[in-house]
Amino acid sequence: MGRVVALAVAFVVTSVGVARAAAPEMELVLTDELLTAVLKAATPRDVPLEQDLGLGGVMKLTVTLSNPSVHVTNAAIKVKVDVRLRDGSGMIDVAGVANPDLRIVPVPEKGTLEARFVRLNVTLPGGVAVPLDARLDPISLPGTWQTEVSFGDRVVIAEARASEVVPEVGRARVRGTVTFKPGKPARP
Repeated sequence: MGRVVALAVAFVVTSVGVARAAAPEMELVLTDELLTAVLKAATPRDVPLEQDLGLGGVMKLTVTLSNPSVHVTNAAIKVKVDVRLRDGSGMIDVAGVANPDLRIVPVPEKGTLEARFVRLNVTLPGGVAVPLDARLDPISLPGTWQTEVSFGDRVVIAEARASEVVPEVGRARVRGTVTFKPGKPARP
């Protein structure tokens, strides 16, 4: 039985790729379609905006983001999103398309991947460009995954941790490491 467990663990470790002796590496692929689905689930999104017009005037607007689509290139995660800008009075109601990037970075201390828009700007009537990326909360995705792996009467806890996100054409690769530790014995 011990050889079967050792062989199974060796297979799991080998299948995720061993580059360093410290911890086996793993990769997870986020496709264009998956990233689009995540953003679509979070939209439409209304962003309140107050813009100082000078001379003591403040314009209160609502920016609505909707219908996102994602295309990953070797350089970046590109997003196309519909934008609607309106005020409460109905005098301003304009629509357009924004083309920001989406930056996804691991946040190890939180065990998450944090996705933020970069260069998400809207242009107000009169030509005033307003950056929205700082006004939006990041999207928080899991960056640590833990599962039990059973080998008959033995249990091993496998924990994967994301350490980098690499854009490639059509997908973003999430790379990280996997650690294994003994778990509680399986119940009879």
